[in-house]
Amino acid sequence: MRTRLVSTAAALGLLALAITGCGKKKTSDTFLPNMQPEVRLTQAPVTTQDEYFYAYRMNWVGYDPDGRVDYFMIAVDPDQPDVVDTTTRAGQPVWSKTTKLEEVVFFRATQPDTVGLIPDPRGVRATDYHTFAVAAVDNDGAVSKPVWRSFNSYTIAPQVAIDHPRPNANVTPIVTPSVRIHWSGFDPDGQFTTKPIKYKFKLFRPRDPDFPGVNDPVADLLSNPKILRWKYAPLFGPNPNCPACSYWDSLPGDSTDVQYTSLVPNNIYAFAVTGFDEAGAYDPIFSQNSNLLKFAVTYAGTLGPVICMFNDFFNFCYASGGYSQDPTRYFNVEVPAGQTVTFNWFAIPPEGADIRRYRWVLDLQDLTNESPREDEGTD
Repeated sequence: MRTRLVSTAAALGLLALAITGCGKKKTSDTFLPNMQPEVRLTQAPVTTQDEYFYAYRMNWVGYDPDGRVDYFMIAVDPDQPDVVDTTTRAGQPVWSKTTKLEEVVFFRATQPDTVGLIPDPRGVRATDYHTFAVAAVDNDGAVSKPVWRSFNSYTIAPQVAIDHPRPNANVTPIVTPSVRIHWSGFDPDGQFTTKPIKYKFKLFRPRDPDFPGVNDPVADLLSNPKILRWKYAPLFGPNPNCPACSYWDSLPGDSTDVQYTSLVPNNIYAFAVTGFDEAGAYDPIFSQNSNLLKFAVTYAGTLGPVICMFNDFFNFCYASGGYSQDPTRYFNVEVPAGQTVTFNWFAIPPEGADIRRYRWVLDLQDLTNESPREDEGTD
């Protein structure tokens, strides 16, 4: 029994010694502290004078002289690139953990270069200044001194154009109180798609709360479209330039149309849309020939679809939309008696409208009577 207890005590003593010496290196009779690992960027921007594409492949390598590198910590735009900490931004840690030795990092590029002096034939460039930092962590938890690089990232801003009704600086489309607006977007240097990842848009009315005290805000922004960028960009919502501004509506990149209803006839409206790419750049040029639409609203009854009718004996289209019981609007056609006659039709909607339905009648008595037939055979 005594021998067994002594053996157990000796084993505990050896265990305690092993725990005490954990994390230290022994040379003869001296324990050395754990040495810091080292990290080095092997591929990264080398100068702040040049601009680098917003999607950039970073490479790094780590070394631990008395152990092994367990993982790395990387950060984009940390407040202190020389200190690895647990800072969060919008609920996400600024420094993130990775075991990779390379990463394609996407940097923001939201500031459009001088608009009007376009250096790239594909469109407006946007840039942003960034810092990338990386540190190594060894198997004992020691953190290396971070290394970092600062540089300017760039991207080509997306381009957006309204397709229907088509904008025209010289001609104002006339639409009904219910109008559907459709647009398309193109991102020339997108990494995952050639379309913007989202759109922001706004309908400007004759009296707009974002322009208090302005009698005709639509006329003001149409005469100087740069107001839209100065007043709203880049957030397109409340911002230091306009703290009380409203948020623009937003849609994902695969949605390219919007419908407005109950617009007031005999008024002029304006509609503006811009697109954003993966780097946060937006189309900064608002033009009445592309993504800024001026349109007039009139009554639906005076601007209905243009109806076309045809069969084997005739082919006729009205010269204008709408309907009337005026005999001058009648189209007379002769057909053989005693034979089945087929009538075909289609209609061309006015600008910004869609064809919702058709109706037809035989031996018309009252054009305004839309009662359905009680008996399809005799009525």
